Amino acid sequence: MIFLTTKELSERLKVSRSTLSRLRANGKGPKFTKVGNTILYSEAVVEDWLDYNTFRTSQDALCEQSHHLSAFAQRYLSSNE
Repeated sequence: MIFLTTKELSERLKVSRSTLSRLRANGKGPKFTKVGNTILYSEAVVEDWLDYNTFRTSQDALCEQSHHLSAFAQRYLSSNE
């Protein structure tokens, strides 16, 4: 299994390390492993995450975002009953 550091992944994706940190904090980025103080990303997990977040059209992306919001709303409403 090949792992990437936050620095390596940020360079590969051409995003800042703080963007990856924000994605981790919001639960929107790829799953990661923490070893001591080091964050590591499995290359295979990153590839899956990228595939999951790849769309053919902007409309497809909007539909997916809407689906996620709807699922969140359902979980929120059912937890407050």
